[in-house]
Amino acid sequence: MLGQQESTTLFMTLTAAFQVLLSRYSGQTDIAVGTPIANRNHADLEGLIGFFVNTLVLRTHLSGNPTFQELLKRVRKVTLDAYAHQDVPFEQLLELLQPERDLSRAPLFQVMVGLQQETGAANAPSSLQGLQLAEALSKRAPRPNLT
Repeated sequence: MLGQQESTTLFMTLTAAFQVLLSRYSGQTDIAVGTPIANRNHADLEGLIGFFVNTLVLRTHLSGNPTFQELLKRVRKVTLDAYAHQDVPFEQLLELLQPERDLSRAPLFQVMVGLQQETGAANAPSSLQGLQLAEALSKRAPRPNLT
């Protein structure tokens, strides 16, 4: 409901909440997150099979202790601006900005956010008839003791 009042999508609202969480834990007010985008905004690409994903950087300033509504407006603007420039390859952005590189972390953001909406989820149980589902436990190999 709050997202509707501020004309934001579910993705924008969740990104704003996630950025608040990151800001609180890190103590920083300049929060940048990456997000994948399908990069199929040209009609001639829609029928092609292949991997066309690009990465967008959503950088939001939480300075000034904004209300959540104010933050939603900021995130909406940042997201729409990023979508407007989604054709710029991430690698080209790195070439232009030339950030200091460190092999221990990504150059423009350290966390990604994505929203994958399930289509047809209401029909999922009927499409699984005859299948038996069980939760698989992840078995990790024990770590060697290096001391």
